[in-house]
Amino acid sequence: MEWVLMYSGRPSSSRPINRNAESSTSIAEKERKQAEDFINDNLDVPLEELAAQNKELQRLKIIEYHKMKARKCPTLDEQPRGPDGRIIFSEEYIDFMLYRDLQPLVDLRILKHTEIIIQERIRERDAAKKGNLLDCVQEPTTSPTTCPKA
Repeated sequence: MEWVLMYSGRPSSSRPINRNAESSTSIAEKERKQAEDFINDNLDVPLEELAAQNKELQRLKIIEYHKMKARKCPTLDEQPRGPDGRIIFSEEYIDFMLYRDLQPLVDLRILKHTEIIIQERIRERDAAKKGNLLDCVQEPTTSPTTCPKA
């Protein structure tokens, strides 16, 4: 009943409401692109160091998520009332209602994409190094100075 009283007499919004939800594939593509952009922005940092930083960030996000989950969820009855009897929503309640406490999980998903991309690039780099060494072994006429050192 409180909800009815709270919203009674309010005019409907004049702007059209976009009810088209984003597809899960477009969200995943955005997250993967965000992860690739992060790696491309840090090309000067060795991949192993990026992987270690990523692991640490994942650990911190997991801790942040568990702290947010452990918090007491606010209830509608606990919200303060204005002079006219309407509910004044606290920032904590709004965050809870809009699932903002799930943001660390989104960040973790992006960090997981980052980890996968870093691992792929390390594998590609190691395969390229191994391929160069195999070329040197297969071509005995090549001078040893042109072969990369292992």
